[in-house]
Amino acid sequence: FGHMRLGPLDRTVALGDSAVAIGYGCVQGLTDAALAPLVEAQPDWFTSVEPLPEPALQGMLLAGVWVACSGALQLYDPARTRGSAGGALGACTLSWGSSCSLVLFLLWALGENGLGPGLAGNEVDFFTGSLSVMAAWRLLCVNTLPPL
Repeated sequence: FGHMRLGPLDRTVALGDSAVAIGYGCVQGLTDAALAPLVEAQPDWFTSVEPLPEPALQGMLLAGVWVACSGALQLYDPARTRGSAGGALGACTLSWGSSCSLVLFLLWALGENGLGPGLAGNEVDFFTGSLSVMAAWRLLCVNTLPPL
């Protein structure tokens, strides 16, 4: 790491990515709790009846891996985050693809080796569903929020 050069950093987007991912997990937990009585009463209305395990922690995991992958791939360069909507969404999609692939693979691999519960379907939905929330945040940043 001694010779690794990092490019310019859009701190607003990096900090916001972390906050949005954690918030996404917290909202998932609140939604699961609010819908629990309805899930019990009418389980056939839902595609998944199991709540996401530890949604706030899963949001923190997403935030950490997302920011790490984005930083490693130099996707916080203001030229990518502030240039155009297409460029910002492209960088967001690369961040999403790399972070989701890494997290989902690791959860699967740990489960396959008896080091955890494995990968549940609702976790796949949670991590892959993060793209819409993160893309909306990135679009807000393109021309609206000033860099720090």
